[in-house]
Amino acid sequence: MIGLRRGALRGARCLSTNALVAAEQLLNTGAFKDIKFTHSTTLNIRWGDMDSMGHVNNVNFFVYFEQARCQAFDDVGLKIGSQHDMVEGPILAQTQCRYRGPVEFPDTVTVGSLSEQTSDSTWTQKYAVVAHSSGRVVAEGDAEMVWFDYKEGKRKSFSEDAKKRLFG
Repeated sequence: MIGLRRGALRGARCLSTNALVAAEQLLNTGAFKDIKFTHSTTLNIRWGDMDSMGHVNNVNFFVYFEQARCQAFDDVGLKIGSQHDMVEGPILAQTQCRYRGPVEFPDTVTVGSLSEQTSDSTWTQKYAVVAHSSGRVVAEGDAEMVWFDYKEGKRKSFSEDAKKRLFG
């Protein structure tokens, strides 16, 4: 089930209900590479996301992945960050992105994400970014994540609660 923050849509410049529905359908039906993304986050492209070439700078896609990752954690009730006095939680080990097409201001994107367990302490989170103006996937990527004991400074096995929240 796709979890979308409707509040993120306020003030959208290029957003139509049809574009949002089309993006969600592309992401949650398996139409893109047979992947059924379980969460989505919709973001407005900001003027500051652009580079001198007239499109979204490549580094911003990692910011979009991060926003989608944090939103997915929030959607499943996994609180992250030092303000929650966490003793364990997720940590990013590596990430990558494949660019499939340009995005220009103004536009809106929907980022689909999906977590897949790979061991007793790691998982891969996959991403696809759909531009509302074109209805196409403009970037895809993944991140290798580790369940981490912050006090001990090392990886640890998932608790049953963490597994349930992250992988259903």
